[in-house]
Amino acid sequence: MVVTPLPHNQITTKKVVSQAKSSAKLTVAERAVLHLLTEEFLTPSQITARRHTSQQATSKIIKSLKQKGAFDTAFNNMVVTPTPLPLPHNQKVNQIRLHGEHWVIKLLTISEKFMKYKEGTTLNIDGNTIITHKNKIQVYSGQSFYADTAIAATAKGLEHWNRFFARLEQEFNVVIIKPRIPNRQRVNAHYSEINNETSTECEIKKEKIKIISDVDGKLWAEVDNSLNWHEFETKGQKSEGDMQNTVAPVFNDYREKRSPLPGEVWSIIAEQANHVKELGAGLNVIVKLITPSQPSSPQVPPLEKKKEEGSYFG
Repeated sequence: MVVTPLPHNQITTKKVVSQAKSSAKLTVAERAVLHLLTEEFLTPSQITARRHTSQQATSKIIKSLKQKGAFDTAFNNMVVTPTPLPLPHNQKVNQIRLHGEHWVIKLLTISEKFMKYKEGTTLNIDGNTIITHKNKIQVYSGQSFYADTAIAATAKGLEHWNRFFARLEQEFNVVIIKPRIPNRQRVNAHYSEINNETSTECEIKKEKIKIISDVDGKLWAEVDNSLNWHEFETKGQKSEGDMQNTVAPVFNDYREKRSPLPGEVWSIIAEQANHVKELGAGLNVIVKLITPSQPSSPQVPPLEKKKEEGSYFG
């Protein structure tokens, strides 16, 4: 494997958003896609995977956003410029980044203040997108949480979300948090390993990796370089366990032991097989050259038996 060391980069993103028209007339789907485009900087393909819809549906919504002036057409030329700044001193090279969380929260009580919001109203609070419904809300995270493991990243995230949900209780005058009441469900999350060697190699070779689950047919993991952080990312409701128990151990074992990856193993075996084959052919030639020729043995005629004479008595 040829791996080029990745410099510690931060991302400076310039986005061009039209101020000419208000986005108040956007549908729920359009608001969600606009958030993913302008706040999380996802590509149309990534938006399609995140929303579990079709590429055609995503393209249609983006086209509608342009027609409504939700963002300028210059957005297509959005500049993402890597700025060579060192990562924070407490952020290691191969840390796990938790992002893209989607929460569905059933409200335990509903107030008159909350009922004033229409079905499908979209709000932006602290960089998170909130969509209101009759007796629940959806929260699309705009945050990232970094840690050495997926479990630790989840713990950091929960600390943030407990404070944020408490704020939503005050904002809507509702009850969200109550002990032993499982009314908050995280239905999606993305766990990425930053500066992953496989992702770096894919970037060099201009290759893409997507792994589809054979259980539900959904995208299970992929190589993602949308932020120039060379991430290997697990997706879905069980993505924490997938990263913690499957993906991270494989790459950590590779780094510690420097053992070859499966693709490298097969390359080595094939190379050795060809080498052995060539070596065997060469040895056969050498053996023939150094082996002296053996003269053919002369044909010895069979001995004739003498005719035995009879014994006479007389």
